[in-house]
Amino acid sequence: MSEKINRKGLVFSTDGVVSIIVFLVVMIFIISLWNLYGNKLQESVALEELELLNFQITDLLMKTSGTPTDWESSPTDALALGLRSNPGMLDDGKLTAFLTMDYNLVKTLLNIERFEFEFVLKDDNGNVLNSSGISPIDTDRAVSSSGFMLLNNETRELIFTLWTD
Repeated sequence: MSEKINRKGLVFSTDGVVSIIVFLVVMIFIISLWNLYGNKLQESVALEELELLNFQITDLLMKTSGTPTDWESSPTDALALGLRSNPGMLDDGKLTAFLTMDYNLVKTLLNIERFEFEFVLKDDNGNVLNSSGISPIDTDRAVSSSGFMLLNNETRELIFTLWTD
């Protein structure tokens, strides 16, 4: 009779070990999926933040004249940047001041210290007329927005690219 009790105990122990192994395999699988989708979600959120911020900056540059409105006379005293003189028109003085400003000062005024940027001005044939900032190199996290405005009665395309490593 003691042999039967030992066999039942052995079968119970084997079932317990198999159950624990299956449980651990399932948990490892679930944790791996959780990490994979968690990383993808973080990347997606970061890219959406980059897109929104880029759109807001392009909108700010194209639709406002900045604060104070004559910030181009003293760029270091600017509180907010804007390149517009009248609706749909670029201010030549503001554009020149923006293009010659210190890169880090522009980043500070636009509140994008943790990102890099490039600003490009093209004519209506797509030729680059002016640019400032740093071109994105070897990154898959770069977002560009563009818009058209008039400068001296000629159409110009403004392209603002925001990127990170």
